[in-house]
Amino acid sequence: MKGLLLGLMFSCCLCLPAQAEKVDTNIGLSLLFTRVIFHESDEKGVSLQVNNKTDNAYLLQSVIHSVDPNTGLVMEAESLSEDSTLSDKKPFMVTPPLFRFEPKSEIKLLIRRVPSVLLDDKKESVFYISLKAIPIIHSEMNQNNMSISTVINLKLFYRPNALEKWFIEEVPDSEKLTFSIKQGAVEIINPTPYWITFDHLTIEGLNIDKESLRRMLPPLGTVRYVSPALSKNKSEYSIEWSLLDELGGSTKITQQVIH
Repeated sequence: MKGLLLGLMFSCCLCLPAQAEKVDTNIGLSLLFTRVIFHESDEKGVSLQVNNKTDNAYLLQSVIHSVDPNTGLVMEAESLSEDSTLSDKKPFMVTPPLFRFEPKSEIKLLIRRVPSVLLDDKKESVFYISLKAIPIIHSEMNQNNMSISTVINLKLFYRPNALEKWFIEEVPDSEKLTFSIKQGAVEIINPTPYWITFDHLTIEGLNIDKESLRRMLPPLGTVRYVSPALSKNKSEYSIEWSLLDELGGSTKITQQVIH
């Protein structure tokens, strides 16, 4: 049935150099970038261009959400809430927050800092930018048609002046991640003030699943991943891993042996 599938194509572009992997979904959403880096020096904000390449009009709603550190997803209480005042408590705002998106058009959203909401000035902070596309149904259309809204979430990283704007691609040797095996899981220590996201992590050739890898490694913190490969009675294990960089691309692969 026509109208059941949302055909909105997003092409999101930050005012940043280089390229990132393009992300497509089976419902017609396309992103050039999967994350936004907002540095404290970006006093005028960061722009995000969105293109509607379809023949349909939509209401585009933009909201800032918190990240659930236990899952790496949008905080569930916020994703289910209709309370618009939740956005008033966030350290960022997106303008316009609600926009009629005409067919074959584009808009530049502006992400701005809310200075009255304080953030850590020594460590990176992370949030989600949630873009919700709501199809506009005309009265003359068949009322039996189903209208499906689509939400896409982009990670928003805030870096204070004490941190570099670009860091992930070349992590200094003095700030390497530390891996160890403890109680049937691999424990990873992050000595840096940045949030770290693994693109892939394998132990003895077995992948840690993507759902588990959504849990990010917090600044100056630890994370544990369970793997059936660790059930073997061995003194050492081979691992292979790569990270997601600032633009959502994969870093070079690192191979090592851990104990």
